[in-house]
Amino acid sequence: MKHIRIFEEFVQPLNENSIPVYDDTKFTKTGGQPEANLSPAKAVELIQDLLDQKAAGEVDEISVVAEIPTQGKRKPAYIDEIVQKAKEEAAKKFRLQTGAEIDQAAPSDVERAGVMQDLFFDSEFIVDRIDRSQDGVFLVCYPQSLADKASTNPAYYSVYLKPEQIEEVHYSY
Repeated sequence: MKHIRIFEEFVQPLNENSIPVYDDTKFTKTGGQPEANLSPAKAVELIQDLLDQKAAGEVDEISVVAEIPTQGKRKPAYIDEIVQKAKEEAAKKFRLQTGAEIDQAAPSDVERAGVMQDLFFDSEFIVDRIDRSQDGVFLVCYPQSLADKASTNPAYYSVYLKPEQIEEVHYSY
């Protein structure tokens, strides 16, 4: 009976439609427990409230964890740049390992060496604003690791996330 109770306590927060919300300033005090578990629609309302607080200077940063497409027509524009740069670096490494000294990788080396590594893309995005259009509600974000570049060219590094893509919400004061 004890194990069934523990299992029920574990399964209860595992709702696929629920998005955990974390206050990063209290994260260690709560033992890593979320402040709330919200539906995607309620999470957008909370994020809008947090954006209003950010504009008033009360909140420092709002970020979300989400998975983005890395292929196809819905992928962000900056993904191609990251993939091409990684392929060129792999090609240079490959050509240096084979003994050839180069300044710039040849296209054939990029293709041959580009498949020799795994690429990891950001899953944490800083929320800039919420875009409500006839196509739906989108969170306009940019990757946390590219925050400096995004400040110089926000349109290029912007990612449009549907509320259903959000896995976690984080904010800090």
